[in-house]
Amino acid sequence: MRRLLRRLVLLLPVLATLSAIAVGLARQGWPSDQFWQARSGWILAAILVSAIVPLMQASISELGEKKRRKELEREAKVRGLLVAVLVYVVRHCNAPWDLTGIQAFLVAGWPWNRHHVRIAKVRMQTATESGVRWKKGKGVIGVCWKTRHEQTVHLDAPPFSELKHASAADWALVPAEQRYGLTYDDYLAIGDKFGTIVAIPVVRAGSYIGCVTLDLPPGVRLEHPELAEEFLVGTAELVSQLREV
Repeated sequence: MRRLLRRLVLLLPVLATLSAIAVGLARQGWPSDQFWQARSGWILAAILVSAIVPLMQASISELGEKKRRKELEREAKVRGLLVAVLVYVVRHCNAPWDLTGIQAFLVAGWPWNRHHVRIAKVRMQTATESGVRWKKGKGVIGVCWKTRHEQTVHLDAPPFSELKHASAADWALVPAEQRYGLTYDDYLAIGDKFGTIVAIPVVRAGSYIGCVTLDLPPGVRLEHPELAEEFLVGTAELVSQLREV
């Protein structure tokens, strides 16, 4: 929907400009009056477009602002829950406060192109985005979606860590389960940024709608990981109960 609105925002000014040019040329009788007399329908359409485009632009702008306000409100509520997770795992699981990332994702997109969209995150240390679109079965959160079950994965340990020196040709021969559905380009985009990832599904009315995750850099482990998983499960349940989600 957002992509469609963006295309409309770009298309409407073009339509308005072409319509204005057509009306102007008709008034000037260029290239000839006979030309426009034979195309009176064009002039009517151009006038209608010129009248409708400003209304559509105003409606799209208002719709976009309203959607953005709702997204910000949702992000603030979910981030509050994620902050509680960070405080808990730092206090009870000895997680490094500056290296731990807590995120929440929801499934979005058209039925034929469903993918995870991050709606909130808590991370003290900034990190660059990978640009990978996390679809069902891709990445740890994609496996969480596919199985609808909690995932705790150490990407800095075998067998996944053994793929570090694999070539593109070798990568294609690795079973999809071992590489978590990642393509070679996906792996290059992610690099060795992640060590441990915990993904907990967010389920509503029996349907998977997203997940809550915890991630740590390579070489870092949680003490009492079962406590972190238990708290994340409770957080996922709270996220599923939010009306905005």
